[in-house]
Amino acid sequence: MFHQKLMKRIYCKKAKGTLRHIVMMLALSLSLNVSAHSVMDDGHHVDTLSLVERISLHTNAVDWVLCIPNLAVEFDVKARNYNRWSFMAGVRYRPAMKNTFVMPVVFNIFEVSLEGRGYWRERQATPTGIFRHHRMWYEKILSARAMLPSHPTWVFYRGGYAAYTKYSFLLKDAITGRQGQAIQAGFTWGFEKPLYQFSDGNSLDLDCGISAGFCMHKTDKYDVDQQNNAYGVTEKAEKWKFNPYPVLKDIHVSFVYRFGQYPIQKRYRWRYDADVQYRSVMDSLYSDAETRALQKYIADSIYNVVYMDFRQVYDSVLAVRTAEEKAQQIEQTRKEIETLKAESEQQGEALFEVEPGKAKKEKKSKKSKKAEDSAPAEEVKDESATEQEQAQVNITRKEDDNEA
Repeated sequence: MFHQKLMKRIYCKKAKGTLRHIVMMLALSLSLNVSAHSVMDDGHHVDTLSLVERISLHTNAVDWVLCIPNLAVEFDVKARNYNRWSFMAGVRYRPAMKNTFVMPVVFNIFEVSLEGRGYWRERQATPTGIFRHHRMWYEKILSARAMLPSHPTWVFYRGGYAAYTKYSFLLKDAITGRQGQAIQAGFTWGFEKPLYQFSDGNSLDLDCGISAGFCMHKTDKYDVDQQNNAYGVTEKAEKWKFNPYPVLKDIHVSFVYRFGQYPIQKRYRWRYDADVQYRSVMDSLYSDAETRALQKYIADSIYNVVYMDFRQVYDSVLAVRTAEEKAQQIEQTRKEIETLKAESEQQGEALFEVEPGKAKKEKKSKKSKKAEDSAPAEEVKDESATEQEQAQVNITRKEDDNEA
């Protein structure tokens, strides 16, 4: 037990000494005179970078304060001074310390990560047009447009990362430790500013940023077994678990060492600022776009004025015509009703009204008609009777003649 306390004191003293040295180094680095190297490059030509000049080394001072050695290598995608995309591969490793007895504090980590970045610089914005000024805070964070660029030599970046981590933590022997694996993915944001340029052309920059995202982990629990002088696993994880809450990967205050004659003031520039020919082409395109936008604005404004005037006149005329049409329809309907009423009245008079003496005349006409119909029948009857009598007389005469 005495040996454990003694080693713990020695370990804490070494850690405090390391922290003190790192803080002094940071203060010394930040106190360097960099005013002579804070001038933005204003050359209007495209530069080609060599393979070595596209490489830069990063190391995070925050990890060094936590006694985690780390190193990352960044490589620019294109060999041009207007290239603004890069990939970075990094490793963080703090190995387990070998001791004759188990340590009451455990802090071991191994991590490999891959990160992609997109750089940009501040550009002067306009009140209107293509490069109009952003007003919302989330637009300002991810935008390069500013009414008054305050950091012309700084370069901002945003991107994403993916990382694989193996870890083992035990902060106190009375608390259960954690060990396992984790897979992380998320977003990163930050900025870089120049610090110092050496006589051979190499330069030193400061990188400040933050990385956060989501995590899947598989974690075992363990504690310290004092009797057996070993770590015992109390709970073993069988499946990977997804953390539904965002996880902070790291806060980096890194030093960036760049090779070659191209410091950060000459890198990650806008193509528009680096190439005169490209600038002339883009100016013509922008002027055409602005002209079309202005013409469209004028046409829309005139159209709106004319349309509103026409609409007012049209609405008034339409209202008058609608009123006249309604009046005509009402008048026509009234006339049709009067016509139908007159016809119905005439039909009623023919059915129900009788003129004086009309019935008598109708009776006389009926009797005369019957007499006319019956007279010819009687005459025909008399004629048929006479003919029969004459025939009978003739027959009688013939019989008398025969007898004689």
